[in-house]
Amino acid sequence: MIDQLPEHIQTLFLDMNGTFMFGHDRFGEDEDFYPAYLSQGGSDMASDFLNASVRKVVARLAELYRAGSHDHDFPQVVDIAAEILPGEGCAEDIARVERIIAAHEIGAVSDRDAVTLAALSKGFTLFVVSNLWSRGTPWREHFATRLDASPFSGLVFSSDIAVNKPSPEIFEHTLRLAGTDAGNVAMVGDDLARDIRPAAALGMTTIWVSDAAADYSVADHVIAEFHQLYSTRSTL
Repeated sequence: MIDQLPEHIQTLFLDMNGTFMFGHDRFGEDEDFYPAYLSQGGSDMASDFLNASVRKVVARLAELYRAGSHDHDFPQVVDIAAEILPGEGCAEDIARVERIIAAHEIGAVSDRDAVTLAALSKGFTLFVVSNLWSRGTPWREHFATRLDASPFSGLVFSSDIAVNKPSPEIFEHTLRLAGTDAGNVAMVGDDLARDIRPAAALGMTTIWVSDAAADYSVADHVIAEFHQLYSTRSTL
């Protein structure tokens, strides 16, 4: 458990994957993407070609993401798919590849974390601030059906604004949406480089979700699991 947050902290910015959503990024070598292709009405591409194409798109996205050189102008999945499938894939198949990647990128919210989100929303204004490759529609649909009543006041996905964390631009964009200052916000995330350090640089309180042995002095608070936030305010 962490100590109670100061009363002036009224807003939480929440990372998503690895923080309260898990089972995401299912792009392993044993993953078969072809059933998803068929379910979307695809038929022109052979199984081996489709799987190889999806892996090439994912590899390129991962390369760009790791490099960080496009954190201020990250491309859409369809743009990379069009580069990988020039002359081979029609616009419909490129769109299908985008949907396949989204279906394997999205994770799930556990019952425990869904309860935690609902409880936190009674004491805080919640904004998701998360990096995604795919456009955010599937996540919005997932939250609409998975959570009884949306606990979020806003969902800011990097893919929708072409800016990745750790760029300050995505945090500043969310601050404008929230109508508040960085000093009134606590950033909750599992990624030291993309969540904790950039948020701290802007003046936010930081809550690092980590159970690994590390130098915890870089964050204001450290918790092992997301549900431990539940006791940060006595009113929850």
